[in-house]
Amino acid sequence: TMDDYLSARMITTPFGLYDCDVPCDGAVAVIVSAVDAARDLAKPPILFEAVGTQIIERLDWDQTTLTHEPQVLGQSAHMWSRTSLRPNDVDVAELYDGFSFNCLSWLEGLGFCGIGEAKDFLDGGHNIARDGIIPLNTHGGQLSHGRTHGMGLI
Repeated sequence: TMDDYLSARMITTPFGLYDCDVPCDGAVAVIVSAVDAARDLAKPPILFEAVGTQIIERLDWDQTTLTHEPQVLGQSAHMWSRTSLRPNDVDVAELYDGFSFNCLSWLEGLGFCGIGEAKDFLDGGHNIARDGIIPLNTHGGQLSHGRTHGMGLI
């Protein structure tokens, strides 16, 4: 409940117990292949339109900035520069949510809402529901099922 969430013990400001994913035992395998080699498989391949990356500072969780840049804006811009698709072309978003802040940061960085608008965009949950503007983490996300370092999102 919201009362449970608000009364949970603090882990580190501003994150309470339910703002942090939980490490779990699990295994995930992702096979990356040329599309022509995957065409004969029993199930159709999932094709990637674009990927974006950027590393411009040390990426230790306790020694980096907690801002959008460089954590999401650079990668987002790189990805959108490699495709003609835009945020309104996306049907569902499976975004990394190791901490509750991550989804807010990615929603803004990827352009699903403006910078500083994620709180209002998420208010009430309607925009991210299965029939909303951008269904978000429809499997529950890592905050619901535990940390497999984002691989469960695939």
